Amino acid sequence: MIWKDGVPKADGVDDWRDSAVIGGICHLFDLPLKPMMSLYLTEHGRIIRCPGDDPCDTSRDNSIPPIAAAYRSGLIEEYRVTIERTLQTNLFQNGDLLSPAHRGFLKYVLYGKSLSMFEALWLNLDIFFTAKFQPLAEPNQLLCMLKVLDRIYLKRYCYFNPYWRQGIRKYWGSDHKREAGLAEHMILDIERDIL
Repeated sequence: MIWKDGVPKADGVDDWRDSAVIGGICHLFDLPLKPMMSLYLTEHGRIIRCPGDDPCDTSRDNSIPPIAAAYRSGLIEEYRVTIERTLQTNLFQNGDLLSPAHRGFLKYVLYGKSLSMFEALWLNLDIFFTAKFQPLAEPNQLLCMLKVLDRIYLKRYCYFNPYWRQGIRKYWGSDHKREAGLAEHMILDIERDIL
């Protein structure tokens, strides 16, 4: 992992556009170096992928990890404006739709509300769909949500997806990212969580 001006990037990429994702993972998976999560907010409270980036380009995949990390770090108030805007419009900054599972997650981190039955059902469907049809797909967004919500969801994901370790290794250990050490750290952290 390469650090510059207090933010990380994957060793194998040329740009810093996944910095918010990696920054969130550093907090959620308890890596020794952690960026200040406020670096991923504009002065108007919008999430950015990296300092100096256009907030309109920030997707759901880029938003969930820093929001989860801000919650875990006790800094969720700094993200209040963007979370409330997302809940009001039912859209993330780049126009990605807000599913009931994402809505429940955002209400949980901002207001401390438990997921409704419908939101929990949707999250379980996300878990089962991913496990059955996309077991090796990019796991970051879902794993960051599961690290914050009730541990039963993370256990369920790992139980129903026997390839979850390979999915993390495939994404982070690829020639594109070259972060095999991060992948192994995430796996060990999850294994401790699901015991």
